Amino acid sequence: MSSAKVVLGLVIICLATIVFYGALHEVARRPAPPKKELKPKKIPVKVPKPFLVPSAWDDFPDPYQFCASSRTIAEALEKNISYLKRLDQTNSFFLGGQEIRISDLLATSKRLQKILLKCSIATPDEFRQLFRANFKIFHLIPKQQAEDETRLQNKRPMLVTGYFHPELEASFTRNSEFKVPLYGIPKDLIAVSLKRFDPALPARTIIGRPDGNKLVPYPTRCEIDYGPGLENPPVLAYLKSEVDALTLHIQGSALLSFKNGEKRYIHYAASNGRPYKSVARWLIKRGYLRPGQANWPGIKKWASNHPDLFQRALCENPRYIFFKWEDDGPYGSMGVTLTPLVSVALDPKVYPLGMVGILDTTLFTSKGKTPYNTVVVNQDMGNAIRGPYRLDLYCGHGKAGGRIAGRLKTPSRFFVLFNRD
Repeated sequence: MSSAKVVLGLVIICLATIVFYGALHEVARRPAPPKKELKPKKIPVKVPKPFLVPSAWDDFPDPYQFCASSRTIAEALEKNISYLKRLDQTNSFFLGGQEIRISDLLATSKRLQKILLKCSIATPDEFRQLFRANFKIFHLIPKQQAEDETRLQNKRPMLVTGYFHPELEASFTRNSEFKVPLYGIPKDLIAVSLKRFDPALPARTIIGRPDGNKLVPYPTRCEIDYGPGLENPPVLAYLKSEVDALTLHIQGSALLSFKNGEKRYIHYAASNGRPYKSVARWLIKRGYLRPGQANWPGIKKWASNHPDLFQRALCENPRYIFFKWEDDGPYGSMGVTLTPLVSVALDPKVYPLGMVGILDTTLFTSKGKTPYNTVVVNQDMGNAIRGPYRLDLYCGHGKAGGRIAGRLKTPSRFFVLFNRD
């Protein structure tokens, strides 16, 4: 290669290097583009609307009405007091936008019990003033809060239903008249508290039975009554009809009457862990009954005329109840006997056991449609009673209690009562 060509090649390489580094220098001198400001995304936060708000006394039922049943209310409050005394008084919860302690519930029951003693000596006006001076009240507001507070006060957002303590004919032995069994707790039924295995799991108890080395869901109502059934379940007694059995399964307890004159209390002991489904709602949805007919008298009449279809309706409710004998009854979940038309069942995740409330509703009695305002005490719970807008009123014993409970499905007003500090 000639020396001229070598020199030319070196020149070309030098020029290329100068151009490359010059370009790099220009890029380095060029100011960086401004950074795009990243605005944080707004994440909507769902704040639950309060369902209890402070109430004016002008919207409250006349407290002097409570004097008509002061002894019955005082009886329920005494049971309330005995229950609340056994609890840790420092335990607390939030209700009506404020922190409430167990000691507050206890103080409310004690103070109301004392004030009810004034019914016999105070004038109506004196009693009203005494009541208002000692308590503060909160009222339940509708799910969709109205803008106009005046209209809001006139709404009745609490749906009140009723339950009762039936008296049913029974037999200790199966025969042609008594064929429907009532079972005690089966030996293979296992209850598992999830939190005992992992604190991160929900506070829930699941029900099942062993299948080899696995725990499987417990059989449904249909499987127990019309399918494979249970293996040697303990039978406590037999009832006349599936309607009687459904009545007991829903009400949770009963007084059984035997032909030898013996009477025994039977009570809820456990369930198969399956969810409750309303037979009445299924009958309405299928067009077998209209909403006004889907009460206990209407369901009983329809079932007697359509026994095969009624079995199908029963299968729509997979929940099954097992029972135990008791010396008295009926007992609420608080462990005390219930007081007719005063004890109520509410959702314990919303309203604590032992809470005192005021109910403004309407009952269907032998006198017809009757307004009913009373003190109520939260002493029970029910599988179908969920959320702040459901209340089950204990209506009493036997046919009289059943007549009231069977027709009770009434939008009502509800207040919560707390003592003033």
